[in-house]
Amino acid sequence: MILTKKGSTISNLNILLTLAVILLTTRLIVEQLEKNRTIAPGAAVKWHRLPDMDEKELNEHITYYEDRNKDKDKEKDKDKNKNIKEKDSYKSDRFLRIKSIDLKAVIKEYDEKPLFIMIDDKASPQCDFVNRITLTNPEMVNLIEKDFFPLKISVDKIVNKTEYAFIRAYCYAYPLIICTPSFSVVSSEGSYIDGGYGSLDSGKLIHLVTKALKKADEENQKENQKKKKKETKENKERP
Repeated sequence: MILTKKGSTISNLNILLTLAVILLTTRLIVEQLEKNRTIAPGAAVKWHRLPDMDEKELNEHITYYEDRNKDKDKEKDKDKNKNIKEKDSYKSDRFLRIKSIDLKAVIKEYDEKPLFIMIDDKASPQCDFVNRITLTNPEMVNLIEKDFFPLKISVDKIVNKTEYAFIRAYCYAYPLIICTPSFSVVSSEGSYIDGGYGSLDSGKLIHLVTKALKKADEENQKENQKKKKKETKENKERP
């Protein structure tokens, strides 16, 4: 049978539609299998949570960037001869950028390892993928629990004051948007090291945390050198 151009086009279209149906069906089957996959005991990361501290007490353990304070001093000098009352919004801590947080004072069970933070949202398909696939990879689980203090903040519920401060200080967040899932590595001194966001597979996340761990070690070495120099200087100054 000789096909006409019209017959040939219809035949090709039927083949393409059949392939599309096969691919879509395969994808749905794979997604369903992944969704129903049971996680073996011990395969997931054991996360820690942040306490809900009193706002006044929490602020005692937060260090803000000095630039803002310098701007305040300039404004005070500029208006020292004017009887102008400073606006409350300008003085409010929520308008200040957080430089670091005293992790030892805020987290009771903190073991002084670099902090690995995940921002999670149960309604996010990307978070679901990361929780079930990426963060159940044995190599990934071992790396996080061996070398980091794992901390999870869930934004599908109202966050407490401490969680909000950590999001402001270390995570991919904007005034009205929080990227989920997002990951941050924080040094034991409470300063931001590195991070990323999105549905990262285990290979990409392992690369991120390994690189961040190296940076954290370098920062700790610098801090130790500073402490030694300070101690040496103080010993020399003693009579």
